[in-house]
Amino acid sequence: MTSKPDGWMKSTRGRLNMVLAGVSAVAMLVSGSVFHAALSQDAHEDVRREAVLQMATAQAVRAYTSEHVRDALLQHDGPFPPAAVPSFSAVTTMKYLQQAYPDYRYQELAINPTQPDNRARGWELQVIEAFRAGGAEERFLTTGSGAAQMLHYARPLRVVNEACLRCHGSPEAAPAALVAKYGRQGGFGWRVGEVVGAQIVSVPARTAFARVDSTFLHYLGASAALFLSFFAVLNWMLSRTVLQPIVSSNQRLAKLASRDGLTGAANRRRFLAQLDGEIRRCGTQGAPLSVIMIDLDHFKRINDEHGHAVGDEVLRSCCRRVKRRLGPSDVLGRLGGEEFAVLLPATDESGAGQMAALLLLAISGKPMQQAGQVTASLGVARHRAGETGAQLLERADAALYRAKREGRNRVVRAAPLIPVVPGACVAG
Repeated sequence: MTSKPDGWMKSTRGRLNMVLAGVSAVAMLVSGSVFHAALSQDAHEDVRREAVLQMATAQAVRAYTSEHVRDALLQHDGPFPPAAVPSFSAVTTMKYLQQAYPDYRYQELAINPTQPDNRARGWELQVIEAFRAGGAEERFLTTGSGAAQMLHYARPLRVVNEACLRCHGSPEAAPAALVAKYGRQGGFGWRVGEVVGAQIVSVPARTAFARVDSTFLHYLGASAALFLSFFAVLNWMLSRTVLQPIVSSNQRLAKLASRDGLTGAANRRRFLAQLDGEIRRCGTQGAPLSVIMIDLDHFKRINDEHGHAVGDEVLRSCCRRVKRRLGPSDVLGRLGGEEFAVLLPATDESGAGQMAALLLLAISGKPMQQAGQVTASLGVARHRAGETGAQLLERADAALYRAKREGRNRVVRAAPLIPVVPGACVAG
């Protein structure tokens, strides 16, 4: 059975833990959202950097082809050399590079291309039209979702000088080998400064976002371990520094509030509360219940002749003697002055009478150090069905006063005679 202090501490700790768990859950949710957003942003930036780097590589191949390869190859007669075209060199070189990076792709698409396969369609055509309308010199866009998500980085293909028109001005001015290879239908009529197409690098986002998921899972695991450790330490600190001191303080206060300050016996309020509780239990379980009323004989004379300090010591000594005879479930209470009561759960009138005789012997058997021999009068009563605590005490008190009238230093019960214990005067 859990004691009230333990129950209060568990209940309080449970409520505090619920509050802390709620706060921690909100904190983890907020911090997790912020952290995941930061990781996602970093992943986007990583993918963008990869796309820009791929574009820079293609631009370098185009520049090298324009400056060092094209003119040298076109000086020779014979079939048209595709390697003389910057776009062909860039696309072909990037294909070799992309063998090490599957799903990466580099394209050069045009509205009016030399090769029909390089004609822009769909969103690629929309990007080129946006470049032709003016504005930004680069564009990022995303297609697909989940594992199929791709980031596309586009830059405009613009005719930057007259040298480009050598191949793309008119069929008549173009190298005969080029016209012979690709025909006269596409790739002509370009003008200097015109945006004719776009370079597009496509980079898969799944690798970067797989890193996001992995890092975030590690973060969640570490956060959970941290919060569990935090809970364990906080609960230990809470118990040691807050709850246990409060419980101990409350126990001390409860003890002070329920105990007689002089004798340590239960005070009147505590005794009556326990009596009522035992009567309820007696009613449900059918167990017997008895009480003994005790009043020290001629106590006023002890105070008058020896002083209140000696009288107080007599009260304390009598209580110690009585407590030594009681069982673990018996309760000694001080009802006022020199009047005491003993609550005897699960005890019938015979057992109560025997206990009363033992208590009488304990009180009067050995003289007190300064007051000499002290005697007492005791009244015994057993609880009757339907009887209240006040009625039970009233019957025991009536038996006590009968003991006083009959000469004191004796036990009287409110029931038939009880067996006489040698050395004690017992009346019924």
